[in-house]
Formats: sequence, structure tokens, C-alpha cells
Amino acid sequence: INAEYGVTVVRHVFAAHVLLQFNCTNTLADQLLRDVSVAVEPTDESCALRVERVVPAPALPYAADGATYVLLSTAAGDGHGDAAAGVAPTPTFSATLRFSVCDVDAHGDVADGDGVEDEYELEEFALATADYVRGSFVADFADEWDALAAAGAAEAVETYALPAVGSLADAVQSVSRYLGLQAAEQSDVVADGAKKHILYLAGRFVGDVPVLVRVRMRLAKDGGGVNMEVTVRSPSEVVCNTLVQAIQ
Repeated sequence: INAEYGVTVVRHVFAAHVLLQFNCTNTLADQLLRDVSVAVEPTDESCALRVERVVPAPALPYAADGATYVLLSTAAGDGHGDAAAGVAPTPTFSATLRFSVCDVDAHGDVADGDGVEDEYELEEFALATADYVRGSFVADFADEWDALAAAGAAEAVETYALPAVGSLADAVQSVSRYLGLQAAEQSDVVADGAKKHILYLAGRFVGDVPVLVRVRMRLAKDGGGVNMEVTVRSPSEVVCNTLVQAIQ
């Protein structure tokens, strides 16, 4: 958000597309904005997302809210691609607000003409792995965990040392934020004074692919952060690898 034009982005992720919804507000009383759109460009040219369509907001009067959309297509949006980057690309985008400015007088009358084209550079933004995931409820995590294994589900395991994380509760919040999954069996609550903890997470990856995560964590012996073992199970090996590598 800036002093002249307020812009926020909402991400809608589908199997083969990502829809970016830019909510815009015109805060200048003497201007009417027409044909409002946002041009986005990935900062990495190898990004698997491409702009397919832009839908502008026809007009944005003073103090009014409007939305413009950018539809991105994915190279591999079915959740079963050959590489994690094709399943859940997480690029950073540059963004530019573009519009035509029409002057408005003190009586609210709009000047004749099509207006003057202008643009405003916005802050960069990024997609995250969590944008491709939604949390879901499981009644019995252990049963679901064992059922996936019995069905021959894929599994990926990774260990992490997080020296900057000060407590187990902070680690739980960080992991939940990075993965975008729902905690099961109230495992997001860490007991007072605990030196170790297990977090259970459940959800579905884009394409309705089920995924379960078990995170074993303990305070580092030297008091410097938290050590974790992250195990992911899912019918998709690529989804497992994508999520197990999502923690930073």
C-alpha cells in the first residue's frame, strides 16, 4: 500500500492456473482512474508461470474499491509433474500499476477525453509453497498416516537445524506457516517446559492430492535454536519433495 493508490494482492491457486487478484483503491479526490491493470513479471526468466490474460478494472473513482486480475498458466499444474518447480513454482514478481488518469473538478465532473496514461511501480511480491496447499481435518492422524503407508504412498524425510528459532512454540508456528497445513490433534500446542515436541499436519495439495506431515523437534543441546526431522507422506512423490523442501 502507498500514499496515492492502495493495492493488495490475493492469490487463488488452481490445478493449472494461478489467479492474482489485485484489490485497488484510489485515494486521490481529483482523479478518476480508467482501464486499471497490473503488469507482472517474474524476476527469474526460467519461471514456469506465464501471463495468460489480464482483466482490467474499467474505472476507479475516488475512495472506491475495484479489482483487476492477472491469470497465470503453469507448466505442470496437475500435481504430478517431474520436478517440484513445475508443481509449485514460487517466483518473485515485479508489479506495475497502469491506468489512465482523468481530472475531476470540485463538483465531481470528469474532464473530457480519454485521460493521460500513467503507471506506478508497486512492491515486489512472491508466491509461496503454502499458497498451493489447504489444510484439512483428520480425526485420527496415526490411522491416516499408517493408511498412506499401506497404500504405497511416497515419503520424503529432511532434517533441519534452526539456530534463529528461540522456542518449540516458535518452530511450530514457522513450520505451519511455511507448509500451509492444518495441525491435527491439537499438536500445535506445546507443553510448558517441553524440550521436545511432535507436530502433526494434514491437508491437500493443489489437484486435491492428500498430504500428511510429521515434524519431530527438540531444543538444541547447546541452547541454540531447534533441531527438526520433517517427514512427508503423500500419494505423489513430487508433492512430498516439494513440501519437505519448503521450510527455510
